[in-house]
Amino acid sequence: MMEDGSPVPGFTPVRSSVTGLYPGSVVRHGGYGLDILFPEGLIGCEEWRRFVLEADPATAPVLVLRSLDEPAVSFLVTDPYLICPDYRFELAEADAAALEAASPDDVAVLCILNVRLSPPPSAPIPQAGAEGAGVLITANLLGPLVIHKATGRARQVVLANSNYSAHHVVVGDRGTEPQPATLPGPAPLSAPVEGKGEIEGESC
Repeated sequence: MMEDGSPVPGFTPVRSSVTGLYPGSVVRHGGYGLDILFPEGLIGCEEWRRFVLEADPATAPVLVLRSLDEPAVSFLVTDPYLICPDYRFELAEADAAALEAASPDDVAVLCILNVRLSPPPSAPIPQAGAEGAGVLITANLLGPLVIHKATGRARQVVLANSNYSAHHVVVGDRGTEPQPATLPGPAPLSAPVEGKGEIEGESC
């Protein structure tokens, strides 16, 4: 609720800087880290609630969302507006209330990147070092992460009535045209625990 007792209205998030402006952020490994709390966990991974968002100027605009509940788990994340400049969605009243966010200025939006080897046409299963294999980077625009910039309180929302994809191609081979984004090379990324991190077959 608002200070006057009225419900928190929904709103449309806008692009907001996700680097260097967080109150309470701490310097770690030459960059900074912000403690993030997903009270309801990630979709399909409800027990993963506590994370730290780590940034390094050398890998900007890609950040690492590292789990504190499952140390082997981390995700590459970035600003979805760099990938899809006209990215737009309405944050529902319930989501805004859960985040205790009253306006677009209160939140930042991130999306999870998935990085994997893309096999050449003759190889159905990608293998590291295989001739002709390339890297495929996709972004989950269907399930963005909305973070309250001042508190670190966060929520993953699903844009069920949108045309956004959980596997929007950012960089790919085999004739796939890259989307309008320039991202650094892929960093190591922990694989999701088997059977977790799925939304109707889609990963977190």
